[in-house]
Amino acid sequence: MKLRFSLILLGSALLYLAGCKKDEQHAVTITGDYTNSTPTKDGAHNTGYFTTTGAFKTSGTTVMDIHISGDSSHCTASFTSSDGSFSLNMNCSDVNMTGHWNITSGTGRYRELRGEGSLTMSFPPDTPAGVIGVEVLTGEVWMH
Repeated sequence: MKLRFSLILLGSALLYLAGCKKDEQHAVTITGDYTNSTPTKDGAHNTGYFTTTGAFKTSGTTVMDIHISGDSSHCTASFTSSDGSFSLNMNCSDVNMTGHWNITSGTGRYRELRGEGSLTMSFPPDTPAGVIGVEVLTGEVWMH
């Protein structure tokens, strides 16, 4: 009887754990085109627009606060569309114009969105007319 009860408990535990799959990750590209910049005491406050492709497709406005420290920039950015918004942190090398990003929070459709990846930055003359900076973020996203 004890063996049967133990086997039932073990089987129940295994069924429970099998149903707890890790969230699926999906590739995404987020492109931010910044068209306005206001200097701050340790960096800048930029505004512009963004688009995403891959895991989800949306577009809207973006705001980024940049804090420069030596050859690095530490940024927080928010991306707002009609479906909600998501925020992320970015750490970048101002020497090779690359960095890393991670999603920290979201609202609406993006309330449980998380993700991370790499990024590249470009500035005039390598940007479209009227754009002062472009950030291309590639990586993986998932719902928490």
